[in-house]
Amino acid sequence: MLQPFLHKSFLLSRFHQLCHVIVFDVVHNFSILCDRIFSLDRTLAKLAEEDRRIVQAIFEMNNNRIW
Repeated sequence: MLQPFLHKSFLLSRFHQLCHVIVFDVVHNFSILCDRIFSLDRTLAKLAEEDRRIVQAIFEMNNNRIW
């Protein structure tokens, strides 16, 4: 009678460990995803600033032309 109880206890223990691993992996991967999104956001902001400077330089060159 004790054997089935130990077996169930073992299975529950393994299931509990598996749940911890899954939760850890999900949280860890979500953290990596957030880091990459924020990195992409910073990269896009830098590119937008560079584009703004280029447009500003072209605008100033056009204003300085003597027609």
